[in-house]
Amino acid sequence: MSYSSPYIVTTVADANYAEHTAVSLTSLLTNTAKPESIEFHVIETGWSSYQKQMLEQLGAHFKSRVVFHAIDTNKYKNLFQANHKYSYHITNAAYYRLSIPYLFTDVNKVLYIDCDTIIQEDITVLWKVPLRRQVIAAVENFGGFYRNDDLFMPPEAKYFNSGVMMIQVPNWKKHQVTDQVVQFIQKHESRMLYHDQDGLNAVLYNHWFELHPKWNTMTDMFLKAVPDTRQGKKVTSAAGNPAVIHYTGPEKPWQPNTRHPLKSLYHKYAAQKEEIVVKPTSL
Repeated sequence: MSYSSPYIVTTVADANYAEHTAVSLTSLLTNTAKPESIEFHVIETGWSSYQKQMLEQLGAHFKSRVVFHAIDTNKYKNLFQANHKYSYHITNAAYYRLSIPYLFTDVNKVLYIDCDTIIQEDITVLWKVPLRRQVIAAVENFGGFYRNDDLFMPPEAKYFNSGVMMIQVPNWKKHQVTDQVVQFIQKHESRMLYHDQDGLNAVLYNHWFELHPKWNTMTDMFLKAVPDTRQGKKVTSAAGNPAVIHYTGPEKPWQPNTRHPLKSLYHKYAAQKEEIVVKPTSL
């Protein structure tokens, strides 16, 4: 399908994350100068009619369009599923983002963003990123270099986090990224730790543009000490003024006793969402 809006934002969520997707969308549209220019596309699995209405109400409030997609999930059914302490909470739905570029025709760039995020700046500035021949723009997952050997990546290659990706749709299709990632994971399952993220890095380590970490400020950037290097200074800068707060890892701001220093922002936008959404008398 072809869409007239220049700003297409996508996410993937099962029914357990519908509420958090709504909170993330509230923050995104609140902090976009022209929210009516945003189209928000969701690959959903098992959402109720009310959960869909919740997002549609948010879209209508901000004059933004919300579109739902169902995809053929068989392609991803038997792929590696992690159960270690850092990613046991990630479901098979994480793989569904690999289908995003094929939802659109005549579209150049599409932004993917995880639903466990809070957006504090106008996300549309990312469309100005000059991708040229690159397939995606993303943020380095600091500390991810230890994955290089397992993923057959050169020692100097950087490992990115797939939670925020500006996708250059024609280049993704040209390089058949989805098929390459699936095939890599199937062939090297014993080397996998982080689902599609590992596969994407193995395939795209030399085909991505590095964004400032403010656009995907991960939990470890707040909680762990960073080195006094150029990269470390960028992380410190991002943590001090994050554009996208990404609540990575199994601890989430809606859970009790989470340590994240900016968990209150999630609750701020959750409260704002509650003021906008009218719940039906019966679900």
